Amino acid sequence: MKHRRRIPGVILVIILAGTIVAATGAGAVAIPAREIITVLGRKLPLVANHVEPSAPPVYETIIMVVRFPRVVLAAFVRAALSAARVVLQALFRNPLADPYSSEHLQERR
Repeated sequence: MKHRRRIPGVILVIILAGTIVAATGAGAVAIPAREIITVLGRKLPLVANHVEPSAPPVYETIIMVVRFPRVVLAAFVRAALSAARVVLQALFRNPLADPYSSEHLQERR
């Protein structure tokens, strides 16, 4: 039973990682996903020794100085806005997330 609860979380983490890679690769200079993963892998302490430096130094500069910090900041801002929404809904008792708010479920009540 506990494994069923973990599956949505694992799927969401995979989607988040894919979104981060895609957002880091998008821009005036298109950077392939393989190069992004290589550059980010070289920065991780346990993985750095096993990843060969195949990305050009220009890609590493673009990713680590410009794009990746912005993508991570955007992810944190989105998480903070989501948390603020939850707090405000709880504070004002606004049932926007009520499971019976959709029309097809109201008929069953």
